[in-house]
Amino acid sequence: MKINRLFLCLLSTLIFIVACEKEKSFESGTAPSAGLLQSDVSGDCLPKTLAGVFEEGKALVADSNFIEVQVNVTQAGSYIIYTDTVNGFYFRATGTFSSTGTTTVKLNGTGTPVNEGISNFTVTYTTSQCVVPISVLPAGSGSVAADFTLAGAPDVCMNFVLAGTYTVNTPMTSSNTVIINVNVTTIGTYSISAPVSNGISFSGSGTLSNLGAQTIVLTATGTPLAAGATNFQVTAGTSVCSFTVDVTANTAVSTYFPLTTGSNWSYQFDGIPDDSVFIRAKSGTVTLGGNQYNVLEYTFDAAGGFDDFGNYSKSGGDYHTYADMGAYFGLDNPAYIDYIFLKDNVPAGSTWQSGPINGTITDTSGVFPVSLRIAFTIDQKDVSVAVNGTTYNNVIVVTEKYEIFDGAAWQDLTELLGYYKTYYARDIGLIKQDSYDPDGTPNPPVSFEMDIRRYQVVP
Repeated sequence: MKINRLFLCLLSTLIFIVACEKEKSFESGTAPSAGLLQSDVSGDCLPKTLAGVFEEGKALVADSNFIEVQVNVTQAGSYIIYTDTVNGFYFRATGTFSSTGTTTVKLNGTGTPVNEGISNFTVTYTTSQCVVPISVLPAGSGSVAADFTLAGAPDVCMNFVLAGTYTVNTPMTSSNTVIINVNVTTIGTYSISAPVSNGISFSGSGTLSNLGAQTIVLTATGTPLAAGATNFQVTAGTSVCSFTVDVTANTAVSTYFPLTTGSNWSYQFDGIPDDSVFIRAKSGTVTLGGNQYNVLEYTFDAAGGFDDFGNYSKSGGDYHTYADMGAYFGLDNPAYIDYIFLKDNVPAGSTWQSGPINGTITDTSGVFPVSLRIAFTIDQKDVSVAVNGTTYNNVIVVTEKYEIFDGAAWQDLTELLGYYKTYYARDIGLIKQDSYDPDGTPNPPVSFEMDIRRYQVVP
């Protein structure tokens, strides 16, 4: 959502640099592949394989510490699959898919875990993402596995104790735990989990340093999808027990980008009240690319009528828009895609990208094929931001940059195209957007500001 000021000449400048590589890459079949990561309804990668011991302060070994995820490839070509950096380490894989269909990809680990506990990694491939939780063991715990059984097996976990609240559409935190009783016969490390049920799972790891009866703590991750009793099964070797969580309904679902009919917002540019735009949500929906979207419309002068501003939808914590990105980037051809411009269910530091935007650019030197994409980062989450003298709480700050595929990897275009930084307040919407026009450096200055003046959000 923005007033765009990208120019064709900026892209043309870059084309001279990468034209040969681009033409070669398309001819040799190494253009970017397309497809989706496989995941369950809660967003966990499915299926997934986790290999190696992850220990606080112990550097990862690529051949030993890795994860495997499954990809449904719809277009052969080169790929980059990676995670964000969490707790000091990350995972990455590059290569080429020679054919379409379902395949498994190994992502090698790099880095050194900083702290023990559960680290949740977001795996990204094209427009798709899924989550892999990894248990980091305490420093010095070694690799000897504990031998223990679950008290109460094979029925209900004996005297299990739940902590925290479990509400539909409310993400789990470190306060959502369950205490499980175990009987230890061999001292050592453990790492167990309860598979995803109703959008959430429980997992835990650590060291059992005493023999006999004791307890372990499993921490919940994910977001409950539906109200009601939810059953979880915990497995340790051949020992299995279960426990139940009562998930309550949430009648008030928050949003960072309201789309209710009649909701409206007024923005001013560069601090000038007389230079403003009025945006409002239209009634009804439109179907584009097989999906339904709400439409926002805008005007600079109400007497002159309104024009459509954009098409938007929300799915869980993901906010989508559908647009002609060929026109956005000044390509010769239309390139309509759906992409996520905001996520409210991931932590600060999370990243994702749009799918590839393929087309051509024609200038006096000829016709050049290009593949572009938009890269997003959650810079800050749940912060307070002052705009026009008003402080807005629970704000998510998103940076939007642009990348081009040079035949081997995606390259950042900030020095040529600049970037945007957008601020979204809970239950209010977009409150501020800053444009950083290019000046040939990685950190261009703010050159254009759009700040909220007033708003009305219809329940």
